[in-house]
Amino acid sequence: MSERSWESMALGRSDACERLQPCVEALGASQQRGATECTPARGRTLRVLVVDDNRDAADTLSMLVGAWGYDVRLAYAGAAALHMMPPYRPHVLLLDVGMPDVTGCDVAQQLRRDDRFKDTFLVAITGYADQSHQRLCEQAGFDRYLIKPVDLGALERLLLVQQREAGIMPRARGVWDCFSRLQLYDTGGSGGTTAPFAGR
Repeated sequence: MSERSWESMALGRSDACERLQPCVEALGASQQRGATECTPARGRTLRVLVVDDNRDAADTLSMLVGAWGYDVRLAYAGAAALHMMPPYRPHVLLLDVGMPDVTGCDVAQQLRRDDRFKDTFLVAITGYADQSHQRLCEQAGFDRYLIKPVDLGALERLLLVQQREAGIMPRARGVWDCFSRLQLYDTGGSGGTTAPFAGR
């Protein structure tokens, strides 16, 4: 049985999202429409910017990543993400490709032209699995390509690797255990795939 995408979690399990709130509050998270910040109280943490024009999907993903112990900010548009980059300086961008106006590829291309963000790890999130879209994302400057529904286990492992490469101590596991007990998605199946690009 495949893992559910965060879209189905957001749209079909709103009651479950309400049950997640105590876990997020345990991290001292503060949430508001238009921006989300979830920062653990102790120590240096990996900074993750979630960008998606689907507000329900973006809210749920940011809640999940925050519960894993990371510092999370949220943008609902490509232009907003570009505006947030200089002051926030995220280690990782989880970037929806198919946004209107300023697409995910547009954002990636602009960031790769800016030396300040040459080390930012860019992750494309898309429903398109064909090789032409993968090549488009690679040319735009993405480091990884995640296909919806995203394999949440693969995403967690990817963030752990980036945390280690940034020289940041591992975060506590207690809140993730809280999520696991809620059984919001199946853990034994195959979800979307993740693909690294050559040379990155």
